[in-house]
Amino acid sequence: MITLLLCLIVTIPLNGILAIPGYTKVVTNLPKAKNINNYLAPLERILQFCVKHKVYIDLNFEFGLFLVNVNLKNIFQAKAEELPPQIKYRLEELLIKTDVVNSYFRYMVKKTEENIAYGQDRRISRLLTNETFWMKYVQRYNLKLFEKSKIYTMEQLENIYGDWDVYESNVRNYEKYKPSPDDSDACIALLGDHPIAEGSANVETICKTPKSCRDGASNGNDFGYFLTHRVLFLLLAQFARGCSIFSVKEDKDKLEKYCGIIFNEAQFIATHDYKRPDLFMEQIAICTLLGHAQFLQDDWMKPLMALQTSSGCFTDNWRIVGENELPMVELPGDEWMLSNNIVMNRACSGHTTAVAAAMLASAIRYIVENNYSSAT
Repeated sequence: MITLLLCLIVTIPLNGILAIPGYTKVVTNLPKAKNINNYLAPLERILQFCVKHKVYIDLNFEFGLFLVNVNLKNIFQAKAEELPPQIKYRLEELLIKTDVVNSYFRYMVKKTEENIAYGQDRRISRLLTNETFWMKYVQRYNLKLFEKSKIYTMEQLENIYGDWDVYESNVRNYEKYKPSPDDSDACIALLGDHPIAEGSANVETICKTPKSCRDGASNGNDFGYFLTHRVLFLLLAQFARGCSIFSVKEDKDKLEKYCGIIFNEAQFIATHDYKRPDLFMEQIAICTLLGHAQFLQDDWMKPLMALQTSSGCFTDNWRIVGENELPMVELPGDEWMLSNNIVMNRACSGHTTAVAAAMLASAIRYIVENNYSSAT
C-alpha cells in the first residue's frame, strides 16, 4: 500500500462566499502550499534570533512564541505523517527551538518568585504554560465566518475611523478609551489565578471575574488595542482556563462580532500602508486562533516582511528598515527582565517580533490544514 501526498484545493460553492461581491479577491488571496516557504523562512529567522538572544524573551515576546507552539503543534500532531519530508523536518526544527526558548522563559520566571514587582506579570505568565490545553480550543479555519464580515470602501472606512492622524491619536489615547492597558492586564492577571476547569466538556464553567472586567469585555471601545485586548481576555478565559466570562454562547458570539470589527480595522490599516504594523499583526495573530482565515491575505502579510531585520527580529518602525537599519547590538549590560525589555538597543521590537512570529505560524497552520492529505 503506497501513501501518496496530495494537495487539496479549497473550494467554496459559488452560491456561497465566492458569489458575494468583493469576497472572491480575499478568498483567492489566502496562503497557498506552493508559497509555504514565504512563511517558514522568516519564522525560522525569528527563532534563530530568539535562541541566540534569549535574554530578550520577556512576557510580551513569550506570548507570540507560545502561540507559535500552539499553532504548529496543533497541525503537526494532526498531519505529521502526511507532510512532505522537508516540510516535516523544518516544522520539527522550529518546534525544538520554541521549546528551548519557552523552557528558558519559564526557568527565568521561576527565578523571579522573590521579586514582588513582577507579581502581576508572573500571574499572567501562568496562562502560557500548557500548549496541549490550548490546542483543544484552537478552531479550524472556517471561511463561513467570513460571510459575517463586511468589506468597505476607503471612504466608508474613513467614515468609521476618521482620517489617519485622528485614528492614530485615538489608538494612543490610553486615558480616554477603555479598557486601558493597565485595566486589561489586571483582568488577565486574575485569570492567571483562576483554576483550570477540569470538569466534563458538557458542563459549562463560568470564570469568577469581577464586574469591572466583564464590563470592559462588553462595553469597551471597538478599535485599536482596546478591542484586541477585549478579545484576548475572552480568548484566554477559554483557551487557558476552560471557562467562559459570560457563557459559552455569549462569549462565542462576542468573539465572532469583535473579530468582524477587527477585520474592518485591519482593512483600514492596510489601506494606509500598514503604518500600525504591531497592531495589525496582533489582530491577525489573535483572530486566526478563532478560525478567521480572512486575515491571512498574502497581499497583507507580504509587505510586513520588510520589517524583518538582518538579525531576524522585527522592528515596528518603517523608517529604520533596509539601508536605514540600526546597528544590531546586544549590549553587554543587557539583563533578562519579565517585561518591558529593550531589544538590541531599540533596533528591534520584542512585541512586534512576537506577533509577527504568531502571524507566520497561523499562515503555516492554514496551509497545512487545507492542503496536505494522504490517499491510499
